[in-house]
Amino acid sequence: MEKKKALVIDDEQVVLDSVSGGMRVLRDIKRAKPSLPVVMITGYASVRSSVQAMKLGAADYIEKPFTPDQLIRAVASALDIAAAKPPEEQDLIHKEEMIKVLERAASDSEFIAKLLYEGADALEEYDLTGPEKLALLTGDIEWIEKHMGPLKTNQKLWLEQRLSAEIW
Repeated sequence: MEKKKALVIDDEQVVLDSVSGGMRVLRDIKRAKPSLPVVMITGYASVRSSVQAMKLGAADYIEKPFTPDQLIRAVASALDIAAAKPPEEQDLIHKEEMIKVLERAASDSEFIAKLLYEGADALEEYDLTGPEKLALLTGDIEWIEKHMGPLKTNQKLWLEQRLSAEIW
């Protein structure tokens, strides 16, 4: 059961609580507001999930329980990072690389396992942006087809499989 509660503070801040699918939420926030720094907070942290979140666009990642000082430092750090560098382009830039990933995922079960369990690390050999990796890893067929046009049935296989798996 997916629980969602959201509180929008203003046009530049969003606080979410009790949301499953944090990487999808990260993807959606970065698409809507690329310059908005995102601090991920979780009760189920692992080094792997922290690294994945940071590679995919989170400015920081902290584990519950946390102190007010830890939260203040994370938010301050995220704001500093956002001020120091421009937001990453959210459009599809590497169409050929995306096709390579989708074609490989359609025929290589070992690669699918790597995508499921290693996330962004499985895509290191491809020249992809963070938003492109997020689209592939979260099964965002709509975004990919918006930028690439309709996908072939075999190209959708990994994305549909990803949508049915609740690993994030």
